[in-house]
Amino acid sequence: DGSGQIERKEFFKLIKEDPTEFSNALFSLIDTDGSGGINFDEFVRVLTTYCIYSQSDILYFIYQHFDTDGSGVIEEGEFIDMCTRINAHSQFPGNLVKAFQSFDCNDDGLIDFDEFKELNRRYPL
Repeated sequence: DGSGQIERKEFFKLIKEDPTEFSNALFSLIDTDGSGGINFDEFVRVLTTYCIYSQSDILYFIYQHFDTDGSGVIEEGEFIDMCTRINAHSQFPGNLVKAFQSFDCNDDGLIDFDEFKELNRRYPL
């Protein structure tokens, strides 16, 4: 809009995403001064900080975010919470428990990082 800042609404239009709890947290991570907009300094900071990470590094960051108890794996409840928070119900029609079980390849009742990578390959986050 020519203001010199990327406002929240502009941000979501730019990244072609609807606001979710996760994407709002991403915006807040970038908007370090809490102004509700991303100024040039914040924009440059995020580019120089996060653009050095590989896709795998970023995916691991997301994985850790949804491993809310810090156990190193995503449990069924965390998976269901993740799907709810990123509005992924439509990608898994029917039962989220069945979706969880389909990604739990080794049947241990948990999704480890390798299984999470497969989930992301099939349904990019």
